[in-house]
Amino acid sequence: MDYVETFLTLNTEGPICTQSFFELVLKFDSKIKKITLLITKELDSIAREVIKDELKMIDPTSFTTKTDYPIELEMNTET
Repeated sequence: MDYVETFLTLNTEGPICTQSFFELVLKFDSKIKKITLLITKELDSIAREVIKDELKMIDPTSFTTKTDYPIELEMNTET
């Protein structure tokens, strides 16, 4: 929220910073946070899959023992 306060302090020209304007900025901030959260979760899952695939290629015993992955990475699904 610091960038919102910075934005508002740079644009304090009286009638522009009304209550409705501030509420619109807060709505915009919450939407950006939701989008950022979705992108972060997607990138995290992609990175985990890539790491698992790389570990699978590095560890030759994972193919002989028929385990899916040599190291199980725990995913924290709580938000």
